[in-house]
Amino acid sequence: MTSLAFAMVLAFSLPSVASADPPAPSTTASPAPVGSFNNAVVFSLTATEPAGPGAANTFFRLDGGAVTTYSVGFAIVPIFSSVGTHTLTYYSTDTLGNTEGAHTSTFTVNDTLPPTTITDVAPTYADVATITLSASDNQFVGLGYAVTAIGSGVAGTHWSLDGGSTWTTGTQVVESQASTSPYTLLYYSTDVAGNRETTGSASFRVNDTIAPVTSSDATSSYVGTATIHFTAHDNSGGLGVGATYYSLDGGGFVQGTSVTTTSTGSHSLLFYSTDKASPTPNSESVKSVNFVVTAFDTTPPTSSSDATASYIVTATVHISATDNPGGIGVGAIYYKLDGGSVVTTVVAVGNPTTLTAPVVVTGAGSHSIEFWSADLLGNVESPHHTVNFTIGKLSSTISISAVPASVKLPKPFVLSGLLTVPTNGLSCVVYVKKPGSARWSYSSNRLSYNAAGAASGWWYRYTPTLRGTYSFYVNFAGDGTHIAATSRTIKVTVK
Repeated sequence: MTSLAFAMVLAFSLPSVASADPPAPSTTASPAPVGSFNNAVVFSLTATEPAGPGAANTFFRLDGGAVTTYSVGFAIVPIFSSVGTHTLTYYSTDTLGNTEGAHTSTFTVNDTLPPTTITDVAPTYADVATITLSASDNQFVGLGYAVTAIGSGVAGTHWSLDGGSTWTTGTQVVESQASTSPYTLLYYSTDVAGNRETTGSASFRVNDTIAPVTSSDATSSYVGTATIHFTAHDNSGGLGVGATYYSLDGGGFVQGTSVTTTSTGSHSLLFYSTDKASPTPNSESVKSVNFVVTAFDTTPPTSSSDATASYIVTATVHISATDNPGGIGVGAIYYKLDGGSVVTTVVAVGNPTTLTAPVVVTGAGSHSIEFWSADLLGNVESPHHTVNFTIGKLSSTISISAVPASVKLPKPFVLSGLLTVPTNGLSCVVYVKKPGSARWSYSSNRLSYNAAGAASGWWYRYTPTLRGTYSFYVNFAGDGTHIAATSRTIKVTVK
Protein backbone atom coordinates (compact mmCIF):
# COMPACT_ATOMS: atom_id res chain seq x y z
CA MET A 1 0.00 0.00 0.00
CA THR A 2 1.41 3.41 -0.96
CA SER A 3 2.09 5.96 1.84
CA LEU A 4 2.00 9.74 1.58
CA ALA A 5 4.41 11.89 3.61
CA PHE A 6 5.27 15.52 3.38
CA ALA A 7 8.51 17.34 4.42
CA MET A 8 12.24 17.11 3.91
CA VAL A 9 14.04 13.80 3.88
CA LEU A 10 16.87 13.46 6.43
CA ALA A 11 19.82 11.37 5.35
CA PHE A 12 20.57 9.61 8.62
CA SER A 13 19.55 6.37 10.37
CA LEU A 14 17.32 6.21 13.37
CA PRO A 15 19.21 5.97 16.69
CA SER A 16 18.70 2.96 18.89
CA VAL A 17 19.77 4.55 22.17
CA ALA A 18 19.10 8.00 23.56
CA SER A 19 21.40 9.47 26.24
CA ALA A 20 21.39 13.00 27.56
CA ASP A 21 21.66 14.81 30.88
CA PRO A 22 19.30 16.40 31.43
CA PRO A 23 16.88 13.85 29.93
CA ALA A 24 16.00 13.81 26.24
CA PRO A 25 12.61 15.04 25.00
CA SER A 26 9.50 12.86 25.09
CA THR A 27 7.32 12.59 21.91
CA THR A 28 3.71 11.50 21.77
CA ALA A 29 1.53 10.82 18.73
CA SER A 30 -2.11 11.81 18.51
CA PRO A 31 -4.08 9.78 17.87
CA ALA A 32 -2.07 6.85 19.17
CA PRO A 33 -0.84 4.89 16.11
CA VAL A 34 -2.25 1.53 17.21
CA GLY A 35 -5.38 -0.42 16.34
CA SER A 36 -7.64 0.37 13.40
CA PHE A 37 -8.74 3.56 11.69
CA ASN A 38 -11.33 4.15 8.99
CA ASN A 39 -10.44 5.42 5.53
CA ALA A 40 -7.45 7.62 6.44
CA VAL A 41 -5.62 8.92 9.49
CA VAL A 42 -3.57 12.09 10.11
CA PHE A 43 -1.18 11.97 13.05
CA SER A 44 0.22 14.92 14.96
CA LEU A 45 3.43 14.62 17.02
CA THR A 46 4.09 16.59 20.21
CA ALA A 47 7.56 16.74 21.87
CA THR A 48 8.02 17.88 25.49
CA GLU A 49 11.12 18.25 27.73
CA PRO A 50 10.04 19.76 31.08
CA ALA A 51 13.46 19.47 32.74
CA GLY A 52 15.70 20.30 29.86
CA PRO A 53 16.47 23.15 27.52
CA GLY A 54 13.50 22.25 25.30
CA ALA A 55 12.80 20.15 22.21
CA ALA A 56 14.45 21.22 19.02
CA ASN A 57 13.22 18.89 16.23
CA THR A 58 10.83 15.95 15.76
CA PHE A 59 11.40 13.29 13.15
CA PHE A 60 9.31 10.41 11.75
CA ARG A 61 9.53 7.56 9.27
CA LEU A 62 6.41 5.88 7.76
CA ASP A 63 6.50 2.30 6.45
CA GLY A 64 10.30 2.20 6.34
CA GLY A 65 10.54 5.31 4.20
CA ALA A 66 12.91 8.22 4.52
CA VAL A 67 13.30 10.03 7.84
CA THR A 68 11.34 13.28 7.65
CA THR A 69 11.47 16.39 9.85
CA TYR A 70 8.03 16.81 11.35
CA SER A 71 8.30 20.48 12.27
CA VAL A 72 10.48 23.33 11.12
CA GLY A 73 9.65 26.54 12.90
CA PHE A 74 5.92 27.05 12.71
CA ALA A 75 5.36 24.80 9.63
CA ILE A 76 3.53 21.62 10.56
CA VAL A 77 3.91 18.63 8.25
CA PRO A 78 1.01 16.17 8.78
CA ILE A 79 1.59 12.46 8.76
CA PHE A 80 -1.05 10.91 6.50
CA SER A 81 -1.77 7.20 5.93
CA SER A 82 -4.24 5.59 3.55
CA VAL A 83 -5.91 2.16 3.47
CA GLY A 84 -3.70 -0.72 4.52
CA THR A 85 -1.33 -1.80 7.33
CA HIS A 86 1.39 0.68 8.27
CA THR A 87 4.37 1.14 10.66
CA LEU A 88 5.12 4.59 12.13
CA THR A 89 8.46 5.41 13.84
CA TYR A 90 9.05 8.82 15.50
CA TYR A 91 11.35 10.63 18.01
CA SER A 92 12.66 14.11 18.94
CA THR A 93 15.93 15.91 19.82
CA ASP A 94 16.56 18.89 22.12
CA THR A 95 18.73 21.96 21.71
CA LEU A 96 21.64 20.24 23.40
CA GLY A 97 21.61 17.40 20.92
CA ASN A 98 20.04 14.84 23.20
CA THR A 99 18.06 12.31 21.11
CA GLU A 100 15.00 10.50 22.30
CA GLY A 101 14.66 6.73 21.86
CA ALA A 102 12.52 5.97 18.77
CA HIS A 103 8.87 4.91 19.16
CA THR A 104 7.54 2.32 16.67
CA SER A 105 3.87 1.39 16.31
CA THR A 106 1.85 -0.66 13.78
CA PHE A 107 -1.74 0.22 12.84
CA THR A 108 -4.35 -0.52 10.16
CA VAL A 109 -6.48 1.83 8.03
CA ASN A 110 -9.73 0.26 6.77
CA ASP A 111 -11.70 1.39 3.69
CA THR A 112 -15.29 2.18 4.71
CA LEU A 113 -16.01 4.94 2.20
CA PRO A 114 -17.72 4.03 -1.08
CA PRO A 115 -16.26 5.26 -4.35
CA THR A 116 -17.69 8.27 -6.13
CA THR A 117 -18.97 8.23 -9.73
CA ILE A 118 -19.47 11.27 -11.93
CA THR A 119 -20.97 11.38 -15.43
CA ASP A 120 -20.58 13.70 -18.41
CA VAL A 121 -24.21 13.24 -19.46
CA ALA A 122 -25.66 16.07 -21.58
CA PRO A 123 -29.35 17.06 -21.68
CA THR A 124 -29.83 16.06 -25.34
CA TYR A 125 -28.05 14.10 -28.07
CA ALA A 126 -28.59 13.89 -31.81
CA ASP A 127 -29.25 10.28 -32.92
CA VAL A 128 -26.60 8.66 -30.64
CA ALA A 129 -25.84 9.33 -26.97
CA THR A 130 -22.33 8.42 -25.76
CA ILE A 131 -21.90 8.91 -22.02
CA THR A 132 -18.79 8.25 -19.90
CA LEU A 133 -18.95 7.30 -16.22
CA SER A 134 -15.83 8.14 -14.15
CA ALA A 135 -15.34 6.55 -10.70
CA SER A 136 -12.69 7.31 -8.05
CA ASP A 137 -11.99 5.90 -4.57
CA ASN A 138 -11.92 8.18 -2.49
CA GLN A 139 -11.34 11.64 -0.88
CA PHE A 140 -10.79 12.31 2.79
CA VAL A 141 -10.79 15.75 4.45
CA GLY A 142 -9.31 16.19 7.92
CA LEU A 143 -7.63 18.80 10.12
CA GLY A 144 -8.23 21.47 7.50
CA TYR A 145 -6.28 19.55 4.85
CA ALA A 146 -8.02 18.24 1.69
CA VAL A 147 -6.20 15.02 0.99
CA THR A 148 -6.89 12.62 -1.89
CA ALA A 149 -6.87 9.29 -0.19
CA ILE A 150 -5.91 6.09 -1.94
CA GLY A 151 -8.71 3.71 -1.02
CA SER A 152 -8.97 0.01 -1.77
CA GLY A 153 -9.63 0.87 -5.43
CA VAL A 154 -12.69 0.86 -7.69
CA ALA A 155 -13.94 -2.68 -8.32
CA GLY A 156 -16.54 -1.87 -10.95
CA THR A 157 -19.04 0.64 -12.27
CA HIS A 158 -22.59 -0.42 -13.15
CA TRP A 159 -25.41 1.33 -15.00
CA SER A 160 -29.00 0.75 -16.05
CA LEU A 161 -31.40 2.44 -18.50
CA ASP A 162 -34.46 0.35 -17.66
CA GLY A 163 -35.15 1.43 -14.12
CA GLY A 164 -32.72 -1.05 -12.60
CA SER A 165 -34.26 -4.22 -14.09
CA THR A 166 -30.93 -5.09 -15.65
CA TRP A 167 -27.47 -3.67 -14.96
CA THR A 168 -24.49 -3.39 -17.28
CA THR A 169 -20.92 -3.25 -16.02
CA GLY A 170 -18.79 -0.63 -17.73
CA THR A 171 -17.95 3.02 -17.91
CA GLN A 172 -19.42 3.90 -21.30
CA VAL A 173 -23.12 4.14 -22.10
CA VAL A 174 -24.15 4.18 -25.78
CA GLU A 175 -27.80 4.59 -26.78
CA SER A 176 -28.81 5.04 -30.44
CA GLN A 177 -32.56 4.56 -30.12
CA ALA A 178 -34.39 7.86 -30.18
CA SER A 179 -37.21 8.32 -27.66
CA THR A 180 -40.11 10.71 -27.23
CA SER A 181 -39.50 10.77 -23.46
CA PRO A 182 -36.20 11.24 -21.57
CA TYR A 183 -34.01 8.30 -20.58
CA THR A 184 -33.09 7.94 -16.90
CA LEU A 185 -29.56 6.70 -16.34
CA LEU A 186 -28.94 4.93 -12.99
CA TYR A 187 -25.36 4.22 -11.96
CA TYR A 188 -23.15 3.28 -9.03
CA SER A 189 -19.66 1.93 -8.31
CA THR A 190 -18.17 -0.47 -5.77
CA ASP A 191 -14.66 -0.69 -4.36
CA VAL A 192 -12.43 -3.64 -3.59
CA ALA A 193 -13.36 -3.44 0.09
CA GLY A 194 -17.01 -4.07 -0.84
CA ASN A 195 -18.32 -0.54 -0.29
CA ARG A 196 -21.22 0.34 -2.62
CA GLU A 197 -21.95 3.86 -3.70
CA THR A 198 -25.46 5.25 -3.39
CA THR A 199 -27.17 4.94 -6.78
CA GLY A 200 -26.94 8.13 -8.81
CA SER A 201 -29.20 9.19 -11.66
CA ALA A 202 -29.17 11.50 -14.65
CA SER A 203 -31.66 12.25 -17.43
CA PHE A 204 -31.04 12.78 -21.13
CA ARG A 205 -32.84 12.63 -24.46
CA VAL A 206 -31.83 11.08 -27.80
CA ASN A 207 -33.39 13.08 -30.60
CA ASP A 208 -34.13 11.59 -34.03
CA THR A 209 -32.62 13.90 -36.66
CA ILE A 210 -32.50 11.49 -39.64
CA ALA A 211 -35.35 11.50 -42.15
CA PRO A 212 -36.83 8.27 -43.54
CA VAL A 213 -36.10 7.01 -47.06
CA THR A 214 -38.92 6.23 -49.53
CA SER A 215 -38.82 4.16 -52.74
CA SER A 216 -41.45 3.27 -55.34
CA ASP A 217 -42.12 0.34 -57.67
CA ALA A 218 -42.93 2.64 -60.60
CA THR A 219 -42.02 1.52 -64.14
CA SER A 220 -41.72 3.66 -67.25
CA SER A 221 -44.98 2.51 -68.88
CA TYR A 222 -48.35 0.95 -68.08
CA VAL A 223 -51.27 -0.31 -70.16
CA GLY A 224 -54.77 0.68 -69.15
CA THR A 225 -54.07 1.24 -65.44
CA ALA A 226 -51.00 2.36 -63.49
CA THR A 227 -50.78 1.42 -59.78
CA ILE A 228 -47.64 2.54 -57.97
CA HIS A 229 -46.73 1.58 -54.39
CA PHE A 230 -44.47 3.47 -51.98
CA THR A 231 -42.23 1.82 -49.36
CA ALA A 232 -40.64 3.92 -46.59
CA HIS A 233 -37.96 2.91 -44.06
CA ASP A 234 -36.72 4.90 -41.06
CA ASN A 235 -33.16 4.62 -39.75
CA SER A 236 -32.48 1.81 -37.25
CA GLY A 237 -32.48 4.14 -34.24
CA GLY A 238 -35.29 6.33 -35.47
CA LEU A 239 -38.82 6.66 -34.13
CA GLY A 240 -40.37 5.08 -37.22
CA VAL A 241 -42.11 6.29 -40.36
CA GLY A 242 -44.91 8.72 -39.64
CA ALA A 243 -46.55 9.24 -43.04
CA THR A 244 -45.94 9.12 -46.81
CA TYR A 245 -47.24 11.81 -49.17
CA TYR A 246 -47.53 11.99 -52.97
CA SER A 247 -48.53 14.47 -55.66
CA LEU A 248 -49.70 13.36 -59.13
CA ASP A 249 -49.27 15.70 -62.10
CA GLY A 250 -48.74 18.83 -60.02
CA GLY A 251 -51.68 18.34 -57.69
CA GLY A 252 -51.61 18.84 -53.94
CA PHE A 253 -49.79 16.34 -51.76
CA VAL A 254 -51.99 13.52 -50.46
CA GLN A 255 -51.12 11.06 -47.69
CA GLY A 256 -51.00 7.44 -48.83
CA THR A 257 -48.80 4.47 -49.68
CA SER A 258 -50.07 3.89 -53.24
CA VAL A 259 -51.59 5.78 -56.17
CA THR A 260 -53.66 4.53 -59.14
CA THR A 261 -54.51 6.28 -62.40
CA THR A 262 -56.22 5.18 -65.64
CA SER A 263 -55.61 8.45 -67.46
CA THR A 264 -53.69 7.82 -70.67
CA GLY A 265 -50.61 9.86 -71.49
CA SER A 266 -47.48 11.03 -69.64
CA HIS A 267 -47.53 11.53 -65.88
CA SER A 268 -45.24 13.02 -63.20
CA LEU A 269 -45.30 11.73 -59.64
CA LEU A 270 -43.70 13.36 -56.55
CA PHE A 271 -43.43 11.63 -53.15
CA TYR A 272 -41.71 11.82 -49.75
CA SER A 273 -42.09 10.57 -46.15
CA THR A 274 -41.80 11.98 -42.63
CA ASP A 275 -40.97 10.22 -39.37
CA LYS A 276 -42.47 10.35 -35.87
CA ALA A 277 -39.86 12.67 -34.36
CA SER A 278 -41.28 15.16 -31.86
CA PRO A 279 -42.05 18.01 -31.80
CA THR A 280 -41.04 18.42 -35.47
CA PRO A 281 -40.95 15.34 -37.73
CA ASN A 282 -37.98 14.89 -40.05
CA SER A 283 -38.96 15.13 -43.71
CA GLU A 284 -36.93 13.61 -46.55
CA SER A 285 -36.27 15.44 -49.83
CA VAL A 286 -39.03 15.11 -52.42
CA LYS A 287 -38.41 12.39 -55.05
CA SER A 288 -39.93 12.13 -58.52
CA VAL A 289 -40.72 9.52 -61.20
CA ASN A 290 -42.23 9.80 -64.69
CA PHE A 291 -44.37 7.20 -66.47
CA VAL A 292 -46.76 6.74 -69.39
CA VAL A 293 -50.18 5.08 -69.46
CA THR A 294 -51.37 3.74 -72.83
CA ALA A 295 -54.91 2.66 -73.70
CA PHE A 296 -55.85 -0.94 -72.97
CA ASP A 297 -55.46 -3.08 -76.15
CA THR A 298 -57.94 -5.91 -76.87
CA THR A 299 -57.22 -6.39 -80.58
CA PRO A 300 -54.72 -9.11 -81.60
CA PRO A 301 -52.18 -8.61 -84.37
CA THR A 302 -52.62 -9.97 -87.92
CA SER A 303 -50.15 -12.34 -89.56
CA SER A 304 -49.40 -13.41 -93.13
CA SER A 305 -46.76 -15.37 -95.07
CA ASP A 306 -44.89 -15.28 -98.40
CA ALA A 307 -45.34 -19.02 -99.04
CA THR A 308 -45.57 -20.28 -102.66
CA ALA A 309 -47.07 -23.52 -103.97
CA SER A 310 -43.78 -25.32 -104.60
CA TYR A 311 -40.09 -25.26 -103.77
CA ILE A 312 -37.04 -27.22 -104.83
CA VAL A 313 -34.99 -28.94 -102.10
CA THR A 314 -35.61 -26.26 -99.38
CA ALA A 315 -38.56 -24.02 -98.58
CA THR A 316 -38.01 -20.77 -96.64
CA VAL A 317 -41.34 -19.27 -95.62
CA HIS A 318 -41.41 -15.82 -93.95
CA ILE A 319 -44.23 -15.17 -91.48
CA SER A 320 -44.96 -11.52 -90.63
CA ALA A 321 -47.21 -10.17 -87.87
CA THR A 322 -48.45 -6.58 -87.59
CA ASP A 323 -50.28 -5.13 -84.57
CA ASN A 324 -53.29 -2.89 -84.94
CA PRO A 325 -52.73 0.89 -84.96
CA GLY A 326 -52.35 2.10 -81.39
CA GLY A 327 -51.79 -1.45 -80.11
CA ILE A 328 -49.28 -2.43 -77.48
CA GLY A 329 -47.07 -4.24 -79.99
CA VAL A 330 -46.51 -7.75 -81.35
CA GLY A 331 -45.33 -10.17 -78.71
CA ALA A 332 -44.60 -13.44 -80.57
CA ILE A 333 -45.21 -15.54 -83.68
CA TYR A 334 -46.24 -19.22 -83.38
CA TYR A 335 -46.49 -22.05 -85.93
CA LYS A 336 -47.00 -25.79 -86.39
CA LEU A 337 -45.20 -27.66 -89.19
CA ASP A 338 -47.09 -30.61 -90.66
CA GLY A 339 -49.36 -30.78 -87.60
CA GLY A 340 -46.48 -31.08 -85.12
CA SER A 341 -45.84 -29.27 -81.85
CA VAL A 342 -46.25 -25.52 -81.45
CA VAL A 343 -43.05 -23.58 -82.10
CA THR A 344 -42.46 -20.01 -80.89
CA THR A 345 -40.33 -18.43 -83.58
CA VAL A 346 -39.85 -14.90 -82.20
CA VAL A 347 -40.36 -13.34 -78.79
CA ALA A 348 -40.45 -9.57 -79.04
CA VAL A 349 -37.94 -7.27 -77.41
CA GLY A 350 -39.58 -3.96 -76.60
CA ASN A 351 -42.96 -3.30 -78.22
CA PRO A 352 -42.50 -3.61 -82.02
CA THR A 353 -45.37 -2.91 -84.42
CA THR A 354 -44.22 -5.67 -86.83
CA LEU A 355 -42.33 -8.94 -86.40
CA THR A 356 -41.02 -11.25 -89.15
CA ALA A 357 -39.87 -14.83 -88.63
CA PRO A 358 -38.39 -17.24 -91.22
CA VAL A 359 -39.45 -20.91 -91.22
CA VAL A 360 -37.05 -23.23 -93.06
CA VAL A 361 -38.42 -26.61 -94.28
CA THR A 362 -36.51 -29.45 -95.97
CA GLY A 363 -37.59 -32.83 -97.26
CA ALA A 364 -39.27 -33.61 -100.56
CA GLY A 365 -43.03 -33.94 -100.55
CA SER A 366 -46.09 -32.06 -99.39
CA HIS A 367 -45.98 -29.81 -96.30
CA SER A 368 -48.25 -27.44 -94.38
CA ILE A 369 -47.60 -24.60 -91.94
CA GLU A 370 -50.26 -23.41 -89.49
CA PHE A 371 -49.34 -20.01 -88.01
CA TRP A 372 -50.69 -17.18 -85.83
CA SER A 373 -49.45 -14.35 -83.58
CA ALA A 374 -50.14 -12.63 -80.24
CA ASP A 375 -49.47 -9.17 -78.83
CA LEU A 376 -47.68 -8.19 -75.62
CA LEU A 377 -50.94 -8.24 -73.67
CA GLY A 378 -51.68 -11.82 -74.67
CA ASN A 379 -54.33 -11.06 -77.32
CA VAL A 380 -54.10 -14.12 -79.62
CA GLU A 381 -54.92 -14.03 -83.31
CA SER A 382 -57.86 -16.21 -84.41
CA PRO A 383 -58.54 -18.01 -86.68
CA HIS A 384 -55.10 -19.38 -87.47
CA HIS A 385 -53.65 -19.30 -90.98
CA THR A 386 -52.51 -22.35 -92.98
CA VAL A 387 -50.36 -22.58 -96.12
CA ASN A 388 -49.66 -25.76 -98.16
CA PHE A 389 -46.74 -26.37 -100.50
CA THR A 390 -44.53 -29.07 -101.97
CA ILE A 391 -40.78 -29.50 -102.07
CA GLY A 392 -39.37 -31.19 -105.17
CA LYS A 393 -36.00 -32.83 -105.99
CA LEU A 394 -33.25 -31.83 -108.38
CA SER A 395 -33.05 -33.76 -111.65
CA SER A 396 -30.07 -36.05 -112.30
CA THR A 397 -28.56 -38.12 -115.12
CA ILE A 398 -26.19 -41.09 -115.22
CA SER A 399 -24.27 -42.28 -118.27
CA ILE A 400 -22.29 -45.41 -119.22
CA SER A 401 -19.36 -45.08 -121.61
CA ALA A 402 -18.61 -47.33 -124.62
CA VAL A 403 -16.13 -50.22 -124.10
CA PRO A 404 -14.32 -52.36 -126.64
CA ALA A 405 -16.79 -54.42 -128.65
CA SER A 406 -14.71 -57.56 -128.23
CA VAL A 407 -12.85 -58.83 -125.17
CA LYS A 408 -10.99 -62.14 -124.74
CA LEU A 409 -11.38 -64.43 -121.76
CA PRO A 410 -10.35 -64.08 -119.01
CA LYS A 411 -9.37 -60.46 -119.53
CA PRO A 412 -11.34 -58.04 -117.27
CA PHE A 413 -12.58 -54.69 -118.53
CA VAL A 414 -13.72 -51.42 -116.90
CA LEU A 415 -17.13 -49.80 -117.18
CA SER A 416 -17.32 -46.05 -116.39
CA GLY A 417 -19.53 -43.03 -116.79
CA LEU A 418 -20.73 -39.72 -115.32
CA LEU A 419 -23.37 -38.96 -112.62
CA THR A 420 -24.63 -35.37 -112.54
CA VAL A 421 -24.67 -35.28 -108.74
CA PRO A 422 -21.52 -33.62 -107.31
CA THR A 423 -21.37 -35.71 -104.13
CA ASN A 424 -19.31 -38.78 -103.27
CA GLY A 425 -20.82 -41.87 -101.71
CA LEU A 426 -24.17 -42.01 -103.52
CA SER A 427 -25.46 -45.47 -104.45
CA CYS A 428 -25.10 -46.56 -108.09
CA VAL A 429 -26.02 -50.07 -109.23
CA VAL A 430 -24.66 -51.93 -112.33
CA TYR A 431 -26.94 -54.49 -113.93
CA VAL A 432 -25.70 -57.23 -116.33
CA LYS A 433 -27.37 -59.73 -118.73
CA LYS A 434 -25.00 -62.63 -119.34
CA PRO A 435 -24.71 -64.58 -122.61
CA GLY A 436 -27.67 -66.95 -123.14
CA SER A 437 -29.71 -65.41 -120.30
CA ALA A 438 -32.91 -63.39 -120.63
CA ARG A 439 -32.68 -61.87 -117.14
CA TRP A 440 -30.89 -58.84 -115.86
CA SER A 441 -28.93 -59.52 -112.68
CA TYR A 442 -27.61 -57.25 -109.94
CA SER A 443 -23.87 -56.78 -110.22
CA SER A 444 -22.77 -54.06 -107.74
CA ASN A 445 -24.54 -51.66 -105.42
CA ARG A 446 -21.64 -49.28 -104.78
CA LEU A 447 -19.28 -48.01 -107.41
CA SER A 448 -16.05 -46.12 -107.06
CA TYR A 449 -16.33 -42.54 -108.25
CA ASN A 450 -14.94 -39.08 -107.62
CA ALA A 451 -16.60 -35.68 -107.60
CA ALA A 452 -15.66 -33.61 -110.61
CA GLY A 453 -17.17 -30.14 -110.52
CA ALA A 454 -20.92 -30.40 -111.06
CA ALA A 455 -20.80 -34.17 -111.68
CA SER A 456 -19.16 -37.35 -110.38
CA GLY A 457 -17.22 -39.83 -112.48
CA TRP A 458 -17.80 -43.49 -111.65
CA TRP A 459 -16.10 -46.74 -112.70
CA TYR A 460 -16.58 -50.49 -112.22
CA ARG A 461 -14.18 -53.38 -113.02
CA TYR A 462 -15.92 -56.47 -114.45
CA THR A 463 -14.35 -59.92 -115.10
CA PRO A 464 -16.32 -62.11 -117.59
CA THR A 465 -16.61 -65.91 -117.10
CA LEU A 466 -18.41 -66.88 -120.34
CA ARG A 467 -17.94 -66.32 -124.03
CA GLY A 468 -20.67 -64.46 -125.78
CA THR A 469 -22.41 -61.10 -125.71
CA TYR A 470 -22.92 -59.28 -122.38
CA SER A 471 -25.40 -56.40 -121.89
CA PHE A 472 -24.83 -53.66 -119.17
CA TYR A 473 -26.64 -50.59 -117.79
CA VAL A 474 -26.20 -48.53 -114.57
CA ASN A 475 -28.90 -47.08 -112.25
CA PHE A 476 -28.77 -44.14 -109.75
CA ALA A 477 -31.39 -44.70 -107.04
CA GLY A 478 -31.73 -41.01 -106.15
CA ASP A 479 -31.49 -39.32 -102.72
CA GLY A 480 -33.25 -36.72 -100.60
CA THR A 481 -32.55 -33.93 -103.08
CA HIS A 482 -32.08 -35.72 -106.44
CA ILE A 483 -34.37 -37.75 -108.70
CA ALA A 484 -33.33 -41.29 -109.76
CA ALA A 485 -31.72 -41.85 -113.20
CA THR A 486 -30.93 -44.86 -115.52
CA SER A 487 -28.25 -45.02 -118.22
CA ARG A 488 -28.45 -46.51 -121.73
CA THR A 489 -27.61 -50.17 -122.35
CA ILE A 490 -24.32 -51.21 -123.93
CA LYS A 491 -23.09 -54.60 -125.22
CA VAL A 492 -19.71 -56.24 -124.89
CA THR A 493 -18.63 -59.39 -126.81
CA VAL A 494 -16.33 -61.81 -124.98
CA LYS A 495 -14.36 -64.37 -127.11
